[in-house]
Amino acid sequence: MKPLRLIAVVAAVTLAAGCGGGDIPNPNETAAPRFLASNSAESDNELPTGEPLAAAEPVRLSGWAELDDGVLRLRFSAGTAECFGATVEVEESESEVQVGVRVGTLESMASVDCIAMAFASHVDVEIGSPIGHREVIDMNTGS
Repeated sequence: MKPLRLIAVVAAVTLAAGCGGGDIPNPNETAAPRFLASNSAESDNELPTGEPLAAAEPVRLSGWAELDDGVLRLRFSAGTAECFGATVEVEESESEVQVGVRVGTLESMASVDCIAMAFASHVDVEIGSPIGHREVIDMNTGS
């Protein structure tokens, strides 16, 4: 009888430990903003732009920074700069700057086996005027 009671207690403690904590919302967390956050995290993996790409796909931006008036650094995850490149689309209005980045294999590297690993990457792009109070929006996600 005692071994059965011990098993029941161990099972109850195990279930209680497995059920707690994970689903409790953090009251200090806020919902993600509708627009991209500007942050200062840097990456050394600057992808080339302006080169022909094979199989380019849209990528989700992880952030941006205004380097100078009229120059944005757009951050995202991508493969190495030796094998991958990017294209950037920019649309500006008085209230927002919409940016869309596509990443693909450089056509010159299409026959090479590239490393299948994502790195913190970026591209720098010129815009018509400083960001000011405008929101920066990722065209690929709408946020």
